[in-house]
Amino acid sequence: MKTIKMLYLMGALALSAMTLGATTQSLHVQVPFSFIVAGKQFAAGEYFVHETENGLILIQGNGLAAAVLSVPGGVSNTGNSGLVFRTLGTKEYLIEVREEGDVNRSIPLHLYQRRKLTFEQ
Repeated sequence: MKTIKMLYLMGALALSAMTLGATTQSLHVQVPFSFIVAGKQFAAGEYFVHETENGLILIQGNGLAAAVLSVPGGVSNTGNSGLVFRTLGTKEYLIEVREEGDVNRSIPLHLYQRRKLTFEQ
């Protein structure tokens, strides 16, 4: 069991080193409201957003972190860098990262609903 845990830890460290080594863009943002990304709730506050060459977006701040895969937005951004949110109900979801002079990166929004099915015979 110790060997499995050690291999898992070594794999996680190697993966994080490879991911951080591929970082190409970085943003420091102040978000004035709570938001959700990768299924995780983040409080209002300061965050660092790192985008890697392979489309992985890392969000860190306020003692929390999340990683999410993104897809190219298809349109080169000529405006300011920043984050784009979408409001659904009373919640804000991070849906896009914009880097000045780079392609926008879209974060697919997955809203899962739990449904319970019962069968009677």
